[in-house]
Amino acid sequence: MTGVLRANQRGRSVNDDGSRERIFRPGWRWRALMAMLGLGLLATALTFARFALAEPGVWGLSAVAATLGVAVLIRVPLVRLAYDDEEFLAAGVLWSRRIELDQIDDVDVAPEAAVVHWTSATGRARTTPLTAVNAGRLRWLPPRARRRRAEYLKAFDSFLRSR
Repeated sequence: MTGVLRANQRGRSVNDDGSRERIFRPGWRWRALMAMLGLGLLATALTFARFALAEPGVWGLSAVAATLGVAVLIRVPLVRLAYDDEEFLAAGVLWSRRIELDQIDDVDVAPEAAVVHWTSATGRARTTPLTAVNAGRLRWLPPRARRRRAEYLKAFDSFLRSR
């Protein structure tokens, strides 16, 4: 995922060197839900801070909730999945991973629990959850959004198998 990207409407980008990159970004419902989670953590931090006036041991809980809330609010716009001819990027809410395509062993393509199984350079088996496409077992996502996630995962799996 090197070079300057020129994006088009379908989530595909072309690098300056001509290689292709496919990008998946969650829809507005997912982003709104995650933003509400971040705001809820900040509200919890304020509530803990209010109680910390009487009980000093609660300051730690307030700091942890505030830190997580700010981290979620900052990271939600950055959440995405992307792959090109060389590597795969899974940018999640709390962490991100760049994985060389040669290291990927398998992809679970069910949108309810999408993960990438891969082997690190040291030979350790690793699993990375794909939070950008994980729909969970909840039915709050409309069918179109579920199809979009499933299509992206199938395209990625097909791309890996064709290499």
